[in-house]
Amino acid sequence: MTFRNTTGPLGHQAVVFLSASNTSAVYECSIEGYLGTLFTITSPQIYIQCQIYGTTDFIFGANQAMFQDSDNFLRKPTTQRKVGCDR
Repeated sequence: MTFRNTTGPLGHQAVVFLSASNTSAVYECSIEGYLGTLFTITSPQIYIQCQIYGTTDFIFGANQAMFQDSDNFLRKPTTQRKVGCDR
């Protein structure tokens, strides 16, 4: 199964996958985003044979998470500014 943020690198931060269950196991999934891809918000979590893609701070949260036989892919962040962005 694939979870994907399609806004691209010029979009705002968007969480692709957030698990707030008591405990969770994610198996053979692809989680694809940019900034803020995977939010491990609460309770123990395990990710087995997953592929996780992102740029800056793409895996974050304040709980216990274990990654077994998983791959993390760092995407190059863009240096361009989004048209109409106030920053």
